[in-house]
Amino acid sequence: MTGRRTRSAARRYRVADGVAHRRLEGQTLLLGANAPDLLTLNATGAFIWARVARGRDRDTIVRTFQRAFAVPRDVAERDVHAFLLDLEDQGLVRRT
Repeated sequence: MTGRRTRSAARRYRVADGVAHRRLEGQTLLLGANAPDLLTLNATGAFIWARVARGRDRDTIVRTFQRAFAVPRDVAERDVHAFLLDLEDQGLVRRT
């Protein structure tokens, strides 16, 4: 192994066009361009969202999530992956 990151590990997500997001009174709020409802993120969702908004790659998000929430790597990978897929399904993020 050469130590290079795989393409999937370094994958980045970005906030999709037309998505409004704000941090207000300690909560992260999202509204998609075609979404009828405002979404309020919990602490773990807000943690991941903030890193997506800053342009962090998925592997970096997983590592920081693992440290911040003191969970095993496989749990961090599963949770981050599932959340990003959910955001993508709702049109809130796009893969780059």
